[in-house]
Amino acid sequence: MIWAMGVLPEWFIRRFMMKFLTTTLGPDRIVYEQGAILVNKNGERFAEERNKPNLKLPQQPDGVAYIVFDAKFARKFSAWPYFISTAPGVAFAYFDDYRRARPDPFHQGETAEALAQRLGMPPGRLATTLSSVNQPRPDEQKISQGPFYALGPVKLWVLVAPVGLAVNTRLEVLDPSDQPIPGLYAAGNAGQAGFTVTGHGHGLGWAFTTGRLAARSAVARTRN
Repeated sequence: MIWAMGVLPEWFIRRFMMKFLTTTLGPDRIVYEQGAILVNKNGERFAEERNKPNLKLPQQPDGVAYIVFDAKFARKFSAWPYFISTAPGVAFAYFDDYRRARPDPFHQGETAEALAQRLGMPPGRLATTLSSVNQPRPDEQKISQGPFYALGPVKLWVLVAPVGLAVNTRLEVLDPSDQPIPGLYAAGNAGQAGFTVTGHGHGLGWAFTTGRLAARSAVARTRN
């Protein structure tokens, strides 16, 4: 991977990476702050996008939604600082990244009705939703300039994040007052101290390292 990043052309690396990244990441908050909305498969807006819409997504038909915006929004989200999603330290995904690298969640219609038809939504429902959304908005945030676009279906995934017991640098378990409990140690997932270690063997590395450190601390305690 390091060799490829240094040798292969940037356009190739970026497109290859975006095939994997763009559909596994949630949209950045700025997407909704700049006017995009979430609608369910019936073309209905079901939540305030900036106020935990994920809590209402499972209640929607088939548990899916679409991010809807217009051509004005698409032009804006084609360059920094307006990106749709990001993998920290890897890449920012813009409008064209979705269109070029992942056509499967990318949908387009010259009119709102054409987009709705492509998504299998009831006739007129999406257009009515957009009309309602646009009324109180300033012109720059209205979803009114064709072509119209949708990304999705957006789905909610529940991840179980092991966080473990609070420990100090000697891997001693801490009590509610942050004082070490004599003779009690925690390592691996049991001693993650409030953070999550996931993916690519990181958890194994944490388990091996903290296990050795906890053992050393325990041995040192028995010798004192």
